[in-house]
Amino acid sequence: MGFLIVNPHTDKFIDFNSRTEFAHRAGLIEDELYEPAKEHCGGKYIYVDPNNTLCLDSLRPIKECLDRINVNYILDPLCNRQDPKQTCRESIYSYSDIWANKRSVRQALNIREGTVNQFQLSNANISSLFGRPDTIYYSHDIFSSLAYYKKLVTKNCHALIINGDHDMTFPYMGTKQWINSLKLGVQSPWKPWFIRTQVAGYEKTYSEAKFSLKYATIKGAGHSVAIYKPEESMVIVETWLASHNSSTS
Repeated sequence: MGFLIVNPHTDKFIDFNSRTEFAHRAGLIEDELYEPAKEHCGGKYIYVDPNNTLCLDSLRPIKECLDRINVNYILDPLCNRQDPKQTCRESIYSYSDIWANKRSVRQALNIREGTVNQFQLSNANISSLFGRPDTIYYSHDIFSSLAYYKKLVTKNCHALIINGDHDMTFPYMGTKQWINSLKLGVQSPWKPWFIRTQVAGYEKTYSEAKFSLKYATIKGAGHSVAIYKPEESMVIVETWLASHNSSTS
């Protein structure tokens, strides 16, 4: 048994709080902004106590610095899909809607006429239906899935967890934090992994009884890692699968 997750949203508080630390490490906010926020907020940058005015005041300039950053990939410009002159990496999602609604594609997929009027990539109405618009696409009914990982640690199970190291949606800082909270033994320390002698990212392997977890970053990748680094994404997954296929046989 095993599972693979990429840039996961695991714990709302850990993942969202890690954005500020990530922004500091990435050079998006200066020490003179980060240090007061860290002191006054105690490392908690979301759901701040409204009476903690020192924390709220220290977060304002940070918010201003990050307001126009593309959180999916901090090196890309903030995408405006409504601007026909701007080519956005995320535009491929719009193309997928066009592709899925072509008559020839529907026929090839054996989709019966009249069953679906219009395919769309995401349903933006779900969050409003439940009255909790936590994001534009969905509402949270589980704020942390850490308890499920803690159960999996007791099983005969193998996991691969991947982060793009330029993703600020759910930064690698948060992923590392909740992995460390599982208190697993370190099987293989932090080290680079390669493609054709070039560093493609870094990895660390943990184990506990029959459970193993490989954590890997992909250098220069954003939130949807396969969009930014397709070869690296394929190599790390195939290498991991091959290692467990050979050990099983």
